[in-house]
Amino acid sequence: MVVSIASTSVLAAVAKPPLDRWLKRTIKRPALRRAFALGLLGIVAFWQCYGAPQAPAAETMPATQAVTVDACQPTGAFDSVQIEKVIDGDTVHLADQRRVRVIGLNTPERGEPYSRAASDYIRQLPAAGWQLQQGEDALDHYRRTLADLVMPDGQLLSVALIEKGLAFAVYFPPNLRYAECIEQAEQRARALRQGVWAEPAFAPLQASDLRGATAGFHRVQGVVTDVTPSRGGWWIQLDGDVVWHIAKSHAAYFRDDEPTGWRGRRLEAGGWLVDRHKGKGMKTKYSRWMMSVRYPASVHRLSDR
Repeated sequence: MVVSIASTSVLAAVAKPPLDRWLKRTIKRPALRRAFALGLLGIVAFWQCYGAPQAPAAETMPATQAVTVDACQPTGAFDSVQIEKVIDGDTVHLADQRRVRVIGLNTPERGEPYSRAASDYIRQLPAAGWQLQQGEDALDHYRRTLADLVMPDGQLLSVALIEKGLAFAVYFPPNLRYAECIEQAEQRARALRQGVWAEPAFAPLQASDLRGATAGFHRVQGVVTDVTPSRGGWWIQLDGDVVWHIAKSHAAYFRDDEPTGWRGRRLEAGGWLVDRHKGKGMKTKYSRWMMSVRYPASVHRLSDR
């Protein structure tokens, strides 16, 4: 079939609506103009909601998140040191002649279970490649350097020994740089009953029965029967011949859980028992045994009432 050019033009004119004339008439009429604009906006909105292509979920970039600094990551200034002699699990001699007491831990004394294991753990490590970070309080009353020690593999010695159950966590403000990490390490060891946590020799003493108790590091459990303020600090009396003392200088650490709310609770604290009746002695109306509590992580809640 042959179609002429003229007939093609006629068909095109018939098939196509006179769009130009329709637009001109629409624009001249305000009501139609508004309706046209609203319709056009509706089409655009529909296209954005349903017609625009969506990126695959896997390719969507996550929102930027704040990076949490690892509490166990040693940071700050360090001295490179070499260990010359291991005295025990928490005290070493360095090649530069410093005697270092490691911050944050207390290992069993000689003759007690796991005392040799803590020392041997350090001895089996290379003598060189250690890093030392001095504490805010630089010396203890024995003139030993107080410091955190970082092993050649980059891990804190205190955390390694505590997590393996070869030491107990202890806290002496203001040397609390890695206190959070040390607390977490002890929680893990305690939950898994690692080392000292399964050893009968280190079972907690009961405040209600301290017969045969000796001075030194212990865990003591008891029910708090009284809390007495004392010049900004507290005396916490347990149901026995023992009292815990929080000094004024450490009171600020307990603001979130003040000892005044401990009455009736069964608690446990780790620290050094002092015999107040030894030597000069004290009046008999005072409890014989006293333990200094310096930091909240030293206290474990066993019951609310």
